[in-house]
Amino acid sequence: MSHHAVWYVLVTAVAQRIATVLVLFVVVGFDKGSAHLLEWDATWYRGIITRGYQLGRDDGTPSNLAFFPLYPMTAKLLAALPFVSTGAAMLMIGIAGAVVAAVPIFLIGKHLHSVTVGFVLAMLWGAMPQSIVLVMGYPEGLFTAATAFGLLFLLRKQPVAAAVATCLAGLIRPSALPLILVVMVWSFVNLCHKPRQWRWWVSTGLAPLGTGVYLIYIAYRTGDLFGYFAIQRDWNLRFGKPWELVLQAHYYLTTNDSYLVSMDIYLPIVVAFVLLVIMLAGRWRWPGYSWIVLYTIVAAALVVTRATFFWSESRQFLVLFPLLLPLATIKTSRWAWVITLIVGTVASAYFGTMLLSAFQYSP
Repeated sequence: MSHHAVWYVLVTAVAQRIATVLVLFVVVGFDKGSAHLLEWDATWYRGIITRGYQLGRDDGTPSNLAFFPLYPMTAKLLAALPFVSTGAAMLMIGIAGAVVAAVPIFLIGKHLHSVTVGFVLAMLWGAMPQSIVLVMGYPEGLFTAATAFGLLFLLRKQPVAAAVATCLAGLIRPSALPLILVVMVWSFVNLCHKPRQWRWWVSTGLAPLGTGVYLIYIAYRTGDLFGYFAIQRDWNLRFGKPWELVLQAHYYLTTNDSYLVSMDIYLPIVVAFVLLVIMLAGRWRWPGYSWIVLYTIVAAALVVTRATFFWSESRQFLVLFPLLLPLATIKTSRWAWVITLIVGTVASAYFGTMLLSAFQYSP
């Protein structure tokens, strides 16, 4: 049953991604839709693949070292194959990562509750408002897959596997920090109780290795021990206070893009806060649930304290899929869920298409 369920999840995840692309092409046309799939951040990743990492230029162009290496390097390997262009490789890796990510998300829901909850959790994630980026030249799908596998192995008490997944996540995006912290704390707590078991030593040291190695590489390239933070400043990326989020929301809600901004940013944050409160109020009897809650709290805190690039804020919620657990556990008929997920997938695809067509910033 479990193997059959995994195949159902994979097939449905593929169907969701196909539906997203079809809606995009139907609404804006094939040529324009294809161009949208490789815009914004994808342009920077393409530059890394074709020209490598470069320092900032005198004309004010910031360094592309701000983009972590696993996604572009994987796409570069794929693009080395005959008849595979750089853009196609980026899209293939991004979409494949999104499809694979549905499996550990499903298994987490299954581990915590049931097969049905796992399936609904994975499909709800695939229909999130910002799921349009899962079919773009972005690493969000790959990053979510690594993060979900890390949490799944944590729930299964497989520390080395959890640390490997965390290490890989740390090579994809800097926002792997919440997962790194949770896996390290989990490993250290178990290490204190079982100091003679080598696997806890390995997991404690391996979890932050991916991010650590890349930060060392940046320090070498820039000649500055804190070179990564200098690059972050060049990109105007910084942490702020939570109320800065409210101030920025007020600013964008009073501009001409108020409708899109409210739907893309403000509404998801409010909904996420409500779901987080519901998470804190329930299901503590589930095995390993406390670690999932801890990860969700830390990851949510990281999102709401980002003081810049506000327009792409809700994209960060893709790795906050545990927030969907309260929705996935709602008891209703199978057909009600089927209809909800179909409508949600199409609506999400249409919303994402509107963002790509009308929004002047990266989704």
